[in-house]
Amino acid sequence: MLKKIISAILCLLLVACSQESEEVNSSPSQFSLEDISFAGTVAKIRWSKAQDADQDEVFYNVYLNSELIKGPVSQNEITTTLEYNRDYEGLIIATDRNGGTTELKFNFKGPASKIILVSDFQSGQVVAIDLDTRSRIWTAPNQDGVHSVNNDLVYSGVLNLTAHHLFTGEKVWEKQPVNRSYDIGYRHLMADDQNLYSITSDMTMVAIDLERQEKQWEISLFDSNYRYAMDEAYLYIPKRNNHELIAVNKYSGEIKWEFGVDNPVSSLAPFIEHAPLVHGGNLYFQDNNGRFYSVNKLSGAKNYSLDLGKYSKTAPVWANGNVIFTARDEIFSVKATTGTINWRYYFGDVSQSSPFKEDGKIFVGAGNHLFCFDALTGALRWKSSVGATVVSSPIVYDGKVYVSSHSARLHCLNAENGNMEWEVGNVTFSVSSPTLIIGNSEKIIHPSDYGLHYN
Repeated sequence: MLKKIISAILCLLLVACSQESEEVNSSPSQFSLEDISFAGTVAKIRWSKAQDADQDEVFYNVYLNSELIKGPVSQNEITTTLEYNRDYEGLIIATDRNGGTTELKFNFKGPASKIILVSDFQSGQVVAIDLDTRSRIWTAPNQDGVHSVNNDLVYSGVLNLTAHHLFTGEKVWEKQPVNRSYDIGYRHLMADDQNLYSITSDMTMVAIDLERQEKQWEISLFDSNYRYAMDEAYLYIPKRNNHELIAVNKYSGEIKWEFGVDNPVSSLAPFIEHAPLVHGGNLYFQDNNGRFYSVNKLSGAKNYSLDLGKYSKTAPVWANGNVIFTARDEIFSVKATTGTINWRYYFGDVSQSSPFKEDGKIFVGAGNHLFCFDALTGALRWKSSVGATVVSSPIVYDGKVYVSSHSARLHCLNAENGNMEWEVGNVTFSVSSPTLIIGNSEKIIHPSDYGLHYN
């Protein structure tokens, strides 16, 4: 009998030990992605902690595009360097000390590049600057201060038209589409999805097919070396000799209409020295005799003109039904439909800078200062010195104002209060307006004097 009892006890013990040995280890609990933040190309990835029912310590391995980036680590965040504008597939594997695993998969886009283009007048170069590092990343010969960018290509023109890769400056193609018995230079480049437009050094307007890099059409201008504007269908080109503004079909080169400014009020022959503002069905611009115009863009008929007695070489900007522009030493806001003056401000210095509108505010340079106004009322928000004459037009992005000056510097100011955040000397001497390209050309911020008004 005793043997049977002992045998039963042993069986029970064996069963208990067997059950204990068959107990399954608990894998870490599910966890989630909390945040991905960027500082330039440096990314911080943070996730919630995985819990382990067995109280095991949990370690993490982090993979990006199937490559182990960090691990095993015990903390629930890592810092790593990524590539600009690249798509990433993320995988984080949580592992306990007994080999239990739980996976978290996610997708995200890497940091967007921010490349700003500024022309160096003295060296005749366009300079590409990485805004995150504030370092010069490439240069290329260029003779025009306002920069044309399309589909990750930057166009420049000296004796040839050249397309450069936005991120490397490498030549993608180089062409001389206009044949002459003498050298031809290209200025005032502007691109849409089909053509690249330019005014040549012998005053010819040309359109170049971007796919074939061949001339589509050309028309002769007279003594025209000014920026022009374009919308979906037409180019609006200032010129001289009888008619001072013409509308040209972008795809055929046919002139639709010609407009002559009012009779001169001085000994100056009348002409227009800046790109017109195109908004709705009208054009807005000034002549060198101090008059401001509104013209119907379909017919070329004048809506009205306003004699201010002060000329300007800078382009107007649209703001809530009003047109805002500088005229020598003043800035004006006029009602677009009537030309009635809403407000005006006297700078005390001549302005050579086209205004830029952002977030209900107007940013413009005059003398050594950058000014910020309330677009509706004209109230001065702030005035900041940059230490040298401002000739370029400012641009604004993400709460920052960028402008170049005669001090051979690119300046960055806080858009809210005008405080100088940084300035960097990546150019020798610049009078050109900067152009900012975000990511793979997802967003291109041109200065107001660029003349592109339909995007």
